[in-house]
Amino acid sequence: MDNKIHKIVKAIVLDNYKIKIVFDDGLEKIIDLEKKLEKGIAKELKNKDTFKDIRIGSSGEIYWSNGFDLCPVTLRME
Repeated sequence: MDNKIHKIVKAIVLDNYKIKIVFDDGLEKIIDLEKKLEKGIAKELKNKDTFKDIRIGSSGEIYWSNGFDLCPVTLRME
């Protein structure tokens, strides 16, 4: 089993609060985030313009300007 933490190297916003992510080992996944946007600061991402402002951090996580973030380990297990 590979215990390495793989970083996200690409994130593409799709329709309906989905994102396509690509990890540093080439694994690609489409993640549906709609249910994760129900509480706290995540609710701000229901604004489609805010949701589109996705960024990749230095640790390979994805985050948005409002401070909401998701780690690559969690997303890889989705």
